[in-house]
Amino acid sequence: MRSDFQVGAVHGYEYDSSGEAPYTLLIVHGIGGHGGTYDVFCEPLSERGVRIVSIDLPGHGLARCRDGQRGNFRFTEWLEDIDIAATALVEKYKKPVFVLGSSQGSAAAFHSLDFSRAISGAVCMNIVLTEVPPIEGDPLFEQFSKFQDENVRKFAEAVGDSERIDLSTAVDWNKNYASNDPNILAKKQEDDLRVWSYGIASITSYGTYQAPRPAAENTKPVLLSYGSEDPFTNARYMEACFDAIGGPKELVVVEGGSHQLMLYHTDEYIEIVDSWIRSQVGQ
Repeated sequence: MRSDFQVGAVHGYEYDSSGEAPYTLLIVHGIGGHGGTYDVFCEPLSERGVRIVSIDLPGHGLARCRDGQRGNFRFTEWLEDIDIAATALVEKYKKPVFVLGSSQGSAAAFHSLDFSRAISGAVCMNIVLTEVPPIEGDPLFEQFSKFQDENVRKFAEAVGDSERIDLSTAVDWNKNYASNDPNILAKKQEDDLRVWSYGIASITSYGTYQAPRPAAENTKPVLLSYGSEDPFTNARYMEACFDAIGGPKELVVVEGGSHQLMLYHTDEYIEIVDSWIRSQVGQ
């Protein structure tokens, strides 16, 4: 069972737990989602004694939105809210906070390591790093290249969020999220808290983010993970991101796994995440 989590303007959901685990988990959702997306993952993990908070990123769910419209945000606002939530959790529970980023949220999870002193480590499921460009032939190549085009950047600066990207058509939901469910898009559209368009300036702020320090200078523990059958990313790109990251790190491949390991490979991924974080805190 979950309850609302609120710290200042930061909104999310906290899952009941005995709190016996030696860490707290902060979850950062993926494209168009919100903090309440992962009940199927959070509830069984909380039964292991893990305190979990899954937040709504700015522009999503019940979080703050630029111009009062969902889908409007700046990437730095994501990092700010992760820091606020993590700091509050450290103060409240006196345990290290690890952040788990799902898909699009993985970039925010990784960059929060440098942005927030309250974050002890990160689990990144299908990460995309702006400093690691996909090569031609990679699934992300075309999308990534658009954000590096100077004309696209200038257009975003000129129009702000008045021009929008339709997420229902920008992503092939059936192919990338649940290939065995031809109705996955319709089911997701039943969720009133999901976002179905992004302002062009908003998504550009994500795709062009330049961290103050390169990934190679990271010093905190990182677990990168992806599914071997993920059509949205591929092994070459995941390994390139892994090679670019400094500090203690591990790369895990879920054999037969799709893009959304939390939702569709839940039991295996819970074991991977929980075991790895416990190993980092000495348990």
